Amino acid sequence: MSKMLTVFVSKSADIDQLYQHLKDCSGSDTLESLDNSDRQLAIRTVGSRMMHLTFFENSVERIADAFDWDWIDINTRLLLNDSRAISLIFEDDEQAKIVLQNIINFLGDDVRNCVLDNDLGVLLLLEDVKSCIERHPGWTWRKESFPEILGNPHVE
Repeated sequence: MSKMLTVFVSKSADIDQLYQHLKDCSGSDTLESLDNSDRQLAIRTVGSRMMHLTFFENSVERIADAFDWDWIDINTRLLLNDSRAISLIFEDDEQAKIVLQNIINFLGDDVRNCVLDNDLGVLLLLEDVKSCIERHPGWTWRKESFPEILGNPHVE
């Protein structure tokens, strides 16, 4: 069964270089397509599974429902409002984590200005995701509550 996550990247990040970086990191098992100005990558992973990445220049449609959530703080709303989206559809959590870490490594200090939507109703600052992965390599964003993160983001 496919799962999804979305990373909202600051508009100050060079999305063209990030796209190329992810393509290079994925090696020869990458298929590329351009569709309606959104860039897409299909990456063949372990066991011939495919992982699909789509880069959205305009993330408004991707976040429309998030603005209805009362619990989102003003800082997160501002980050989401000034961003582009990278959607990742995957089957294997560990392979998705590798791609996510490649995104985090490329962004460097700009992770402070990025948000991850775990597709389970929780938005996380990408900086918090980075810290959790560094402290606990087995950590996952595939849950509904995060007591290990300041403010305990969770599904309401």
